[in-house]
Amino acid sequence: MLGVFGLIMPNRQPGRMPAAFAGGWLMAKILDPLKPERLDHLAVAVGCVLVTLLSIAASVLHGLSFFAGAR
Repeated sequence: MLGVFGLIMPNRQPGRMPAAFAGGWLMAKILDPLKPERLDHLAVAVGCVLVTLLSIAASVLHGLSFFAGAR
């Protein structure tokens, strides 16, 4: 459904949809949910949590820079 939606929307970047599909397919192959949990599953999960926390911190610090400059 999202693939069709992406094709009919104006101003889209056509290279993003195949790249996102390929990335999702590759991660599904690497982290196969039908296999027993392995240490690499835990490592990828912890890495994703860390990247999420870093992005939230960067967003807050960037937002605070607007308030500091307004004084």
